[in-house]
Amino acid sequence: MQSDDAGRAAEILARSTEDLEPAEETASEKATATDPASDPNQTQPLVVAAAFDSVRALLDAQVVLASANIRFVAPVLAPRGDRPPGTGKRFILRVVKDDLPRAQSLIWEQDDMEDPRCPKCGSWRVFPDATWLETLSEITGLGHKPPKKYECLACKFHGTEAEFFNRS
Repeated sequence: MQSDDAGRAAEILARSTEDLEPAEETASEKATATDPASDPNQTQPLVVAAAFDSVRALLDAQVVLASANIRFVAPVLAPRGDRPPGTGKRFILRVVKDDLPRAQSLIWEQDDMEDPRCPKCGSWRVFPDATWLETLSEITGLGHKPPKKYECLACKFHGTEAEFFNRS
């Protein structure tokens, strides 16, 4: 890595993922990719595997695909600057066409996980937030059952079960 690249990488890593947006892509970047495992001059068609509304979800999908040795192309991320944040599924993850079925099954399997996740910071360090009386009531089955609440140990966010399991 060159020193210019190292400085730019350190700057990007220091930013919050909330401050990043996808950079504009050219038509050729959207259409094909070179496969480093084969001839670098040979390109392969790319297709959209998934689109995400947050950088964190995009990065999670990239980790899953990389661990399964699936070739993918993620958008180039750029600092948002003083522009307002974008909305919708704008972080596009593309894969080589032959890998699409496997990639999508892994990405959606990841989304169906049963573990709670903080909607604010994305941490998995989440635990039920209940008083001892609520816990005792739930264990014994006596009394009314209050809605479950959770706390994120990373950012101290408190919220409902629906928020932490992304079930709106």
